[in-house]
Amino acid sequence: MMPHVAAINKSTGATLVEVLVTIFVTSVGLLGVTGLEIVAKSTGHEAIQRTTAAMLAHEYVERMRANPEQLAAYSGLTLGNGSLETPATLCDEAECTAAQTAAFDLWQWERTLDGAAEQLNDTDTGGLLNPTACISGPAGGAAGESGVYTISLVWRGTTPLSSPGANTCGEDEAVYGAGNAYRRLLSMQVFVSNGGA
Repeated sequence: MMPHVAAINKSTGATLVEVLVTIFVTSVGLLGVTGLEIVAKSTGHEAIQRTTAAMLAHEYVERMRANPEQLAAYSGLTLGNGSLETPATLCDEAECTAAQTAAFDLWQWERTLDGAAEQLNDTDTGGLLNPTACISGPAGGAAGESGVYTISLVWRGTTPLSSPGANTCGEDEAVYGAGNAYRRLLSMQVFVSNGGA
């Protein structure tokens, strides 16, 4: 009888090549997840800015409708980046006339547009990024009359896109990049009555 020879087992562990392939595939997957996270954050920021712009535009219209005698004061304006000085009378602290209310509304709304409502370390963080607001009155009508008013809000986006060329609000300002590639626009038209008969 022949002596029993133990069978030589083949290696059942992973080879170096298999380990390298696994590391490579895992790395590519992690890079993909990281890229997806970056795109999701950018898209989320753009969505928040657009939602904020819509809320600000609706707030402006409601301020106009609440003070119909002063529609002329709310129209024909370009606002943003602290263009208005603090009014002499602050209507949240004192009684105001319709004209004083309009001045206070415009100042307070512009501060909200610029982000003064939310602060971090004394820096405005709410509102829109590099905002410009353009408000115009009824086409062919005098400011202060009942009619269709246009509220256009422009801000800086995070990625370059083609510029919305149909509306010139904030156009050709350096903060929106060459060719206005970072310019975002929300424009709404609403009918506002001056309350007259």
